[in-house]
Amino acid sequence: MSNLIFDIDGTLRNFEKEPNIDPRLVEYITVSQTDNQNIVVTGRTVANLNIFLSEINCSADIFSKIYCEDGLISLENGNVTFLANPVDLNQLEVARKYIDQIVVNTNQFNASYPDKHLRGDGVIIVQESSDEMPFMKHLTPFLAKNNLVNLSINLLTHNRLSVSVNNISKCSAINISKVNLSESYYFCDEKNDLELARLIKESGGKVICPSNAIEEVKSIAHYVSALPYSYGVVDYLSKIL
Repeated sequence: MSNLIFDIDGTLRNFEKEPNIDPRLVEYITVSQTDNQNIVVTGRTVANLNIFLSEINCSADIFSKIYCEDGLISLENGNVTFLANPVDLNQLEVARKYIDQIVVNTNQFNASYPDKHLRGDGVIIVQESSDEMPFMKHLTPFLAKNNLVNLSINLLTHNRLSVSVNNISKCSAINISKVNLSESYYFCDEKNDLELARLIKESGGKVICPSNAIEEVKSIAHYVSALPYSYGVVDYLSKIL
């Protein structure tokens, strides 16, 4: 049995407000689940996952496991194990207030809090003003000075960064799953996928990416589709299923 491991944003969906998703995506993932283990490893929080599922018009049971930024969805019993705890969420609230202060005072940045769960925001997205990432100069020393050690900063595509609870990385999620990496296919596209992509490739697995992937991902991929986003995923699935 092989493991098909999927990133969501930039891979199974695009970044547009109303994404154009390949209509064959659910069909191929459903077929794949018969003989393979489908795993989602995403930077989204649990609360935000339903948005994606509604976009592709499917239920979560076409996947074997879903690891989100803040929790693991157990599809065997329908429960969610949240990885974030009150200390983590309090730290995130401190960072959120500081980010709000900078955004208001400088009028250079945009910040959003796309998901709400438990007692706080699961992740904070900041749109940088330039490629020099000036917001990092504000935020990195603030996290260190205030000992916000449970938070992590991830660089995303399109001049964005995210601040989130660092309970689980994509690599640790896969280690928890105890999957056979040599029998794994990883579909991914951006910077926060690179660590896991390298681990899977070094373990003998395969890295697959759509045409919109960043160059660092393309340089280590076994297959780079000529098609973007979910169309690139379906392009490869049609070759192996």
